Amino acid sequence: MIWGVRYIGGMTHRAIWHHKIWLVAELLLLFAVLPVVLSYFSLKGVLFVTLWLLAIGCLIVWVKQTGGSLKSLVAFHHFSKERWKPMLLRFACCAAGMALFTATHDEGRLLQLPIEKPKLWMMIMLLYPILSVFPQEIIYRVFFFDRYATLFVNQRHMIFASAFAFGHAHFMFNNWVAYFMSIIGGLIFADTYARTRSLPLVWLEHALFGCFVFTIGLGWYFYTGSAHLHVNGG
Repeated sequence: MIWGVRYIGGMTHRAIWHHKIWLVAELLLLFAVLPVVLSYFSLKGVLFVTLWLLAIGCLIVWVKQTGGSLKSLVAFHHFSKERWKPMLLRFACCAAGMALFTATHDEGRLLQLPIEKPKLWMMIMLLYPILSVFPQEIIYRVFFFDRYATLFVNQRHMIFASAFAFGHAHFMFNNWVAYFMSIIGGLIFADTYARTRSLPLVWLEHALFGCFVFTIGLGWYFYTGSAHLHVNGG
């Protein structure tokens, strides 16, 4: 006991609370304020640069905090029938729901991209998992789960927090479809990561959902070039 302050695990109560306050402020800045700020800018040329800069920064912090490495992150383990089967079943159910939603809510865009622009569709299928999904999973699963673990009393709360942070990141697209679909997707991906702690597995699951979104016709709501049109109901 020094100056009436108790030490726990090498940190005083005061230091622990200061650290938690800093983490809360950091979390709110990165995952609540930043998406709103970005919504005021044209996303073309900004989104991917911001996404990758943030992912690299998060990865550096994660390595320093955990002592892990990128090599260990991308190791393909935890791939088993017991994990693949429920994941694919869950995707099949969600895919049916997304197809039904597109057919009833936005029939004109149903399968529009692969039919009318097959080359662009193929390019998205190849590049989207690498350029978009990978950095998102670094930020919203790998970094988020380790960085803010001390702020949540249990894993369920962590899953919901990650999901809402992921959903709120899509605020910049200025439409409710992207926002709420991303929260649902975030719950699925956060649950997978919480159970497996496998970046490759959740990366592939996210890519599977995302590629289907662009294929079925819902990609319009996640397209950077159309974000300003959604504000005006375009």
